[in-house]
Amino acid sequence: MQIERNRLERLGVINIEKKLRWLSNETDSIGYDIASVDIIDGKEVKICIEVKSTSDRVDSPFYVSKNQVEVSNVEKDRYRVLRIFDVDSTQPKYYYAKGPIQDSFILDPVTFLATYKYEVV
Repeated sequence: MQIERNRLERLGVINIEKKLRWLSNETDSIGYDIASVDIIDGKEVKICIEVKSTSDRVDSPFYVSKNQVEVSNVEKDRYRVLRIFDVDSTQPKYYYAKGPIQDSFILDPVTFLATYKYEVV
């Protein structure tokens, strides 16, 4: 939240506390963690931020849900992944990836949901 608050301050956004919400502490079902704003073409626009953090390097893989991928496809340029890495160091690093998740990351399906397809009598 502090990283995003700092970004909004640098942009000169006013009333930050009314425009910045940590949604994942209420529910994990909406496909992103933070509701915020960005300045696009001189206008304040609502954005959706999914936070992903690891203690490893910048290129370390991380998990994303099917819902997160789907929401990123719906929200398109309003969706961001805030990727925080090296979190165990004294100076963690981060970047924002804008747009649908698959536009910035290679997605590798590692789990499947299996449902028995035959009738049980």
